[in-house]
Amino acid sequence: MNVFLITASNEIIKKVLEIFASGKITGKHQVKMLDEPPGQSGSAFEDGFLIADVCSGIRQDGKLFLFLKSHEIAEFPKLLIVDKTVMLSDLFGNGVKINDFVFKENLDTELATRIETIFLRDFKLNSSKSIVIGDIVLDLDKYELLINGKKIELTFKEYELLKILLENKNKVFTRTQLLSAVWDYDYYGGSRTVDVHMRRLRSKIDLPYSNMLKTIRNVGYMFSPEM
Repeated sequence: MNVFLITASNEIIKKVLEIFASGKITGKHQVKMLDEPPGQSGSAFEDGFLIADVCSGIRQDGKLFLFLKSHEIAEFPKLLIVDKTVMLSDLFGNGVKINDFVFKENLDTELATRIETIFLRDFKLNSSKSIVIGDIVLDLDKYELLINGKKIELTFKEYELLKILLENKNKVFTRTQLLSAVWDYDYYGGSRTVDVHMRRLRSKIDLPYSNMLKTIRNVGYMFSPEM
């Protein structure tokens, strides 16, 4: 995939190139660098992904702002690199559509995860090896849960319990069914074990996603993204 990077910062260029060279991003990608937006909006872009540096601010009459909100690039998948001087409300409230953003000071720790989440969620790369529901990504190869690009540490049993519920959203499972599926029939801990693991699982997941793990009184549990 072509990854277009718009920035005049050598520091950002170095960090982005290092992340794509590190092997942390799914698939093979070619990073193409631009120090400013192309003159003919998105017509110079092939199918791919855009990373735009707006750390120096973004005037509503400026070239970068007009490029980002142009019709040609409006639906093009994009991530913005911002700093604390950028008013995100000015972007979102004025017709700029983005998939995600990351603060410049967090590039080392967050950029790879946020790009990977966009690829899995919006490009559906290797979708057969991931369960993607909105901002929730359960990577079946890495046994990892990502929510809004943030990795959530789970035990193996918590992962297996969540996997069953996500694979069968809006389906109710009894405690006995979950106990059998995750712990096997020869486990003697009883159905209370399921309740304990569900409480721990919810405690690790922020709202509103934790509320999607619903308790069905006197029956069991289900995952429902419908709030």
